[in-house]
Amino acid sequence: MLNTLGKVVKLFCQGEATAPVSAVPVVNFTGANLPVGALADVDVLAYDIAATGVRFDASVALELAGMQAAAEADVPFVVFDRVLPLGRLDPEGTPMPAALASADGVAGLPILHSLTPGELARWANPQIDCDLRVVPVTGWDATGTVAENDLPWIAPKQFLPTLASVALLPGLGLLERLNVSVGRGTALPFQQFGAPWLNSQKLSEMLSQTLAGQSRQVHYRPTVFKPLAGQYQGEVCKVFRSTCSTCGSRNCSTSDWTFCSRCTRYTPVSWW
Repeated sequence: MLNTLGKVVKLFCQGEATAPVSAVPVVNFTGANLPVGALADVDVLAYDIAATGVRFDASVALELAGMQAAAEADVPFVVFDRVLPLGRLDPEGTPMPAALASADGVAGLPILHSLTPGELARWANPQIDCDLRVVPVTGWDATGTVAENDLPWIAPKQFLPTLASVALLPGLGLLERLNVSVGRGTALPFQQFGAPWLNSQKLSEMLSQTLAGQSRQVHYRPTVFKPLAGQYQGEVCKVFRSTCSTCGSRNCSTSDWTFCSRCTRYTPVSWW
């Protein structure tokens, strides 16, 4: 069975380390290091992990790797489907080019794909061809958020503590590929971004000119933070705080992508 504890993934099977509470044998599995023969005595591989509907969510790669492992071991792969915190949104973002795809099933997947784990598995399985079985979600209206469905809020990841963080992830998640902190190690991860070298006043003026007259669901305001972990840990960062006025809006990520495109036009020197 696949499960997550932060970034640690456990594949429960026989013949390896033992879980301290249940005495169940455990194998660490991050999606790329499955030991040879680890599935030799396994009857079924079960996947039950929360999702965000975003391509660079690490659970996407994990699920596809689990499907590939199940196909190679010729055992069923059972997905216990989960709701999406934001509900069903229109897909957004550039589809993954086949030449850059890191795993089978990723090619063609947009940044905001808005697929549940079960839907993602069905979408990718023609390329993987495992014995896939999906246990569907019931009692969920896909057009609404978890709050609108009267469901309790359960953070899908440790670094996504609120619905606003999930709503802004498709856009601000791109900034992790740059030399910018996205608020990891603060109380508002993926709701703020910045760096010690950033000129927040200049960037504020640039954004105001770029987004002037547009109907926006995301608004930015200058502030500062000092991350306790992640990039620029312990350094004071000049930052912008993102506010999503309607979490679940189809425009949240678009506004952040506009910001990202402006970031890539400047070097840190020109931002001082």
